[in-house]
Amino acid sequence: FLWPPTMTTLLLSLLLLLIVSSHVTPAISFIINDSKLRFCGTEDLISEKISLRATEDDESEQQTQHIYIEPKLTDDRVTSLFAMVSRALAGDERFGNINIAIATAFASGGPSENNMLGMLLKEAMQSLPEEEDTCGYSFNLYEREQASLGAMGSAQWTGRWRTRPHSLLVVKNMTSVDDWKKPLPRGVRRTLKKALQQNFTVTTKYINGDEPAPHSSLAHFRCVVEHEVRLLSGKYGVGYFFDSLSEAISRYVGTTRMAGVIHEYRSDDGNVIAFAHEVRKGRTIRGQ
Repeated sequence: FLWPPTMTTLLLSLLLLLIVSSHVTPAISFIINDSKLRFCGTEDLISEKISLRATEDDESEQQTQHIYIEPKLTDDRVTSLFAMVSRALAGDERFGNINIAIATAFASGGPSENNMLGMLLKEAMQSLPEEEDTCGYSFNLYEREQASLGAMGSAQWTGRWRTRPHSLLVVKNMTSVDDWKKPLPRGVRRTLKKALQQNFTVTTKYINGDEPAPHSSLAHFRCVVEHEVRLLSGKYGVGYFFDSLSEAISRYVGTTRMAGVIHEYRSDDGNVIAFAHEVRKGRTIRGQ
């Protein structure tokens, strides 16, 4: 089960031939024929042409359906996407295609129940965990530590490959958090002050071996998706909306298989609004 590891694998800007076979007769396959992004008039939709082809000998019985996927984030669409992702993480190979998962969740008006997209979504929704139920794989501690090495910079000091630069903060000469805040730009200090005035609580939760990660839930998945969409779409425009979804899924899968602790932020009404994931090894701390 491999999602695109970086944004260099652009979700909808490559010409791909992706086939997901069903287990019904006659077999139905989904083929993304043209994955170029294009806007469709006043509806402001990004369209993705998907052909539903019956894999029978008689090619005259082919049927084609145009499905429009809309670059707009809603709670229901994130829920549908998580339902598909959670089935893939549970080992069901039919849900292991990120393009199909996104096309299903973000189809304008929702997928028809008469085609395979609608059937897959209906089945996934029947197994949807509750909002805060953890549903990640129970990796043992060794597996979690191995999955954390890349985030801790092992690729660089082992010479395997170079990743993008990370921010490093030397804290040797700091006695309190105020020592860190003082040299920050005025706008940053103002933002921090506003954040501290909000009514929220923070709880630290440990990621243990042989049990699901405490942040492997729909509530935490929403935080990751909203963060990536705000970050990438806000910076690069709506054309990166679906890339940001791909990146969000990749980051969610990565963070829920690592070791460490999470700091969970909740609003005054008890909803999860953010979380920070922290991994430590020796004197090095990695936060994300």
